[in-house]
Amino acid sequence: NPQQSETASHIGVNGSKNCQRDLNGGSEAFKETVDGYEALYHPGSPRNTEQTIQCIRWQIWQACYGKEDAVKESATVTGVQDKISQYWIDQLLIKFKEHDKEQIKNPDTRDPRLNSKSLKEIQLELWNWVIQQPQESYEKLALTYIILAGIDPHLDTPGELLHSWLLGPDKYVWHSTSKGWSSDYESIFAVQLQSSCLDGLTIPPPRAEYMMKYKNSLICKHFKSLQQLAVFHLHGLCSNQLFNLWKATGELGACLWMPEIQNLDIYLADLQILIDNLLDAWADVDPCRIITKIKLHVLTHLPEDIRRFGPVVIFATEVFECFNAVFRLCSILSNHLAPSHDIALALGRMERFKHIISGGYWRDVETNRYICAGVAIREFFKKNQHVQRQLHQMR
Repeated sequence: NPQQSETASHIGVNGSKNCQRDLNGGSEAFKETVDGYEALYHPGSPRNTEQTIQCIRWQIWQACYGKEDAVKESATVTGVQDKISQYWIDQLLIKFKEHDKEQIKNPDTRDPRLNSKSLKEIQLELWNWVIQQPQESYEKLALTYIILAGIDPHLDTPGELLHSWLLGPDKYVWHSTSKGWSSDYESIFAVQLQSSCLDGLTIPPPRAEYMMKYKNSLICKHFKSLQQLAVFHLHGLCSNQLFNLWKATGELGACLWMPEIQNLDIYLADLQILIDNLLDAWADVDPCRIITKIKLHVLTHLPEDIRRFGPVVIFATEVFECFNAVFRLCSILSNHLAPSHDIALALGRMERFKHIISGGYWRDVETNRYICAGVAIREFFKKNQHVQRQLHQMR
């Protein structure tokens, strides 16, 4: 998920260590070695905020010396790239060139008293400048998530169903299967898929012809249908290796969509087996896929995420897409002079109201104590289903 990578001050999939959760990875050559390749099938040494902050500061320090290549290499090798610090890094690189030209290289602007001035002194001067920036510019030199006590963005950004599964392994296996089909194979699969029995399922009838026509542009609802139905119609239309991969994909998908877990230890043990089966099936079909697609490695972190947050469907970001309508209305109803500012204020007011009426606490400025809304307001919220529905609190 690109947003999760940004939140965790991670470079994303373009880095050598392209997992925001751990330090697995390295150069392409290392990943193809026995140790490097085997490590991709397991969670690696976890990242932590202290190391990330240290790396961000080192990048800023190198930028003070004008070492743009060193900053880029650090981001690629470590996988650490902070969005806010990158703004200051760009400013520092420009300032270093200006200072270097004015104070050292250009004889017309250089003060004779500065003949002994070294690049190290310029570096220290720029460092002192950047750490003394006023808070109204940026409160800190890195994303707030990294420096807040009690928050670890590397652990608190779990893999979720939309990006890590539906647009990951589900999409990969569908593309690997359908890319080599002839028009006859596509017609056969479309007819068989459309005739699927939906008893016991909660999905609408698949639009098989549409899915085959736009097979390279499917969205999550199509992949949901395929992971449950495709395996019953692929016999004879793909290789045995791909068929085994479809079976492993369907089994793991069904396990991930469990809203309640009765016995956590047993569930996680079964989940680990299903994840291992899927990764082994991918290794049989395309051994290089786990090297090029980080979402396969992300699956190895799911047991840890579930133990920490609960069933995957609870923290699936897909459910928040219904909020797009609210966001759009905030834009429509703004005065369009500063729409982003108006939207942020409107959403902030809604979240504040939701927090107060649902019994949330906040710090009182005068007494420095945590307080909450009165009993009458909390009781009104508990009894009024209309308000609950508006705030998406209905159970």
